[in-house]
Amino acid sequence: MKPFLVINFIFFQVSWLLSANFTDEATAFLLLLLLSHFIISPSKLADLKVLAIAVIGCLVDQGLIYAQVINVGSTAIPAWLILLWCCFAVSLNHSFAWMQKLAVPYLVCIGAISGPASYYAALSLQAFDTSVATSYFLITFAIAWAVLLPMAVNFSRVSTMKMIKENKEASCV
Repeated sequence: MKPFLVINFIFFQVSWLLSANFTDEATAFLLLLLLSHFIISPSKLADLKVLAIAVIGCLVDQGLIYAQVINVGSTAIPAWLILLWCCFAVSLNHSFAWMQKLAVPYLVCIGAISGPASYYAALSLQAFDTSVATSYFLITFAIAWAVLLPMAVNFSRVSTMKMIKENKEASCV
């Protein structure tokens, strides 16, 4: 296994744990982790491109905040959650790159299970609150992540393939 995959795996796990346990207090450290990632990443440009996934994820979470499925103490998505989305997005090119080989139905299943599990764990750690029933909370995140994960992985896959093609064309010139 490539060393950076391990580093990125640890990077994302630490990012999630900090976000879920310390929320606003974790913001500066999350920013530092993200900057460190870009300093040592072997694919800075691809990682920068995949941040578009973070924008989409933030919009989805902002909608869920507006709908009060998650309550973060304000009507705007907090910085720690934006940075966590950025950390997730760049992990798609590294420790989560294995998902690029999976067919969409598998990604839908993984998203429908892991997305709600992650948010429910964060809810249990009191990273945020909810005003909806647990079943509604879980179903909402299952649907959201059944769509988000395949879309995110496909975006990462296409971005990666496009960069490889551009690099091959540039080296032939």
